[in-house]
Amino acid sequence: EQWPQNLADPIIKGTFKEWLACAGVDLDKQVTTDHGVQSVFPRSMGVGLQLILSYENRHNFKDHDGILCRMIVTPLVQQTYMHHGEYLVVGVSVKVKVAGSYQLFDIRKLLTSIVELVVLAHVPSRLIQFIVLYCLGLSSEIYRRAVCRRFNPERVFQNAVAKTMLAEMGFRGMLGGIWADSIQCRGVDRKELHRRLRDVFHDDLSHGDMKPDYLASMVTVAFERLKHDGAKLIHCPDFIRACLGDEIIDLPALSRLLGRPPSKHRLSMMDDASYRLRRAMKQVER
Repeated sequence: EQWPQNLADPIIKGTFKEWLACAGVDLDKQVTTDHGVQSVFPRSMGVGLQLILSYENRHNFKDHDGILCRMIVTPLVQQTYMHHGEYLVVGVSVKVKVAGSYQLFDIRKLLTSIVELVVLAHVPSRLIQFIVLYCLGLSSEIYRRAVCRRFNPERVFQNAVAKTMLAEMGFRGMLGGIWADSIQCRGVDRKELHRRLRDVFHDDLSHGDMKPDYLASMVTVAFERLKHDGAKLIHCPDFIRACLGDEIIDLPALSRLLGRPPSKHRLSMMDDASYRLRRAMKQVER
């Protein structure tokens, strides 16, 4: 049966016999317990009724758009009794259970779920990578070449050695052209660095594009970055390290690569590169 809410209170009522009939229970008919054992009559053992109130706000009921409550009466095959003095009284146990589901549309939860899905799928990083690689014209072409460039340990090694020698020759030139003698104890002080940079930025200083105070500040910062901690001069290893700072293999990495102990298995790319470089050096020595 179906009733609207304003008529539910006077209509939904009945005797225990009617409620038992609604649940399909006959007090004078034997029932089977949950364990499959043939039980006695419900009149002598008692019976339980469970009223399930299922609330739904989304349903297929055409004549009602609001909340729908379905009431289902189910029997519970169990002994229901209580002690009353010296007597054992058997009756009907009634239990009420509330169930159902509510479905609501929440735009905030929807947007949060979409954002979480996009972040977990790495869509922002992939989108930025696509823009950088293909949508910035010449910059994208240069960046794409840098990203797609294959790493060749031998070529990187020879470039690092060539740039090391070029930086060493340039440092000898800054010392006044010391081409043959050792320069381990020689270095460039702040005044010499200031003089060199003043010559480099002569046109900018002459046209007023750079102020002398800014040049002096730049010299101070560059000198502190180039020299070793606690030193008063910029030595040749410091200058070479600065020249190779942006390379894949810098001066410390080059030293560790050549001084790397040989590995029998050559599991990593650096092990293989070190092995091939050592083999090439042995062939040159022969």
